[in-house]
Amino acid sequence: SFVYRGGFVTNEINEATHVVVSDTNLFISTFPSYTRRHRQYTVHVQWFWECLCLMGKADESMYAVNLTNNQTTTTTPDSSLLLLSPSTHGDSPLLDTSLNTTVKRKRRHKHSYIADQIDITPNSKRFNNSINENDEECLLEKPQPSMKKDNKQLIGMELRETERNYVTMLSNIIRIFKNEMEKDDRRNGPILTKVESTQIFGNIEEIYHLHLSIAEQLDHAINEDECIGSVFLANSIELLRVYQPYTKFYDKTIEAIHTLEKTNSRFYAYLKICEHKSELGKQHLADLMIRPIQRLPSILLLLERLLKYTSVTHVDYQ
Repeated sequence: SFVYRGGFVTNEINEATHVVVSDTNLFISTFPSYTRRHRQYTVHVQWFWECLCLMGKADESMYAVNLTNNQTTTTTPDSSLLLLSPSTHGDSPLLDTSLNTTVKRKRRHKHSYIADQIDITPNSKRFNNSINENDEECLLEKPQPSMKKDNKQLIGMELRETERNYVTMLSNIIRIFKNEMEKDDRRNGPILTKVESTQIFGNIEEIYHLHLSIAEQLDHAINEDECIGSVFLANSIELLRVYQPYTKFYDKTIEAIHTLEKTNSRFYAYLKICEHKSELGKQHLADLMIRPIQRLPSILLLLERLLKYTSVTHVDYQ
């Protein structure tokens, strides 16, 4: 894109109009005596991807990197300020736009805590290495009622939280990738055609709306101490309907992403910009698109664990 407009790449830093920096510490160690020349821009690498996506020169001031006394101050704004128009998340109480890596680390810690609580009883392997295998199985098969209740509640909480996180992730894929790449009012038109968008995203919006409803139903079931199993039974037919086409064409989805990365420079540049977005976990689009493939097996495992700690006399057991 730059070459077509008369630009060229130079190894002589004094000749450059733009010095593109991806790692500021590495740049300082490589060029310790660098001083910015008059009318020379020192910009973060996101500026380069922005230019490719816009098919023109982006505003350097939005991506300026100041190198002063071996200390760096980098302006790397959220790409939503430049490429993404303000968007709403609908009226769902499940979507939290303030998610960041700190929150996610806390959530992972919480999941770990929940997992650690389950089976940590005087009758578990971790506390009884001296009992024989048969006795251990008998003890695990007949846990105390209070232990069952506590573990059942913890697994229900984990099921609800992972469902909420999944809904948020689907919303981010639709909002940040699908909707933005299809926008007609983008400079030089949409990044993807309708056909290309369908090849990549398929019916992910249907999956999102279904799980949004399931998450709300789970909230009600857990808060009111009602049957969790009935939530999934009630939605089983619809789950099969929306997931069958997604799983069937998943391989073609990944193939389309990799093909467009090679043939559509704006698509490739936009993916590079989104890799810096914390709400996406700094993951590639192809990595995010596998999440629906993983979700149903994950739900199944959680339900199997829930069944283990549900009393046979409980109305939810059947």
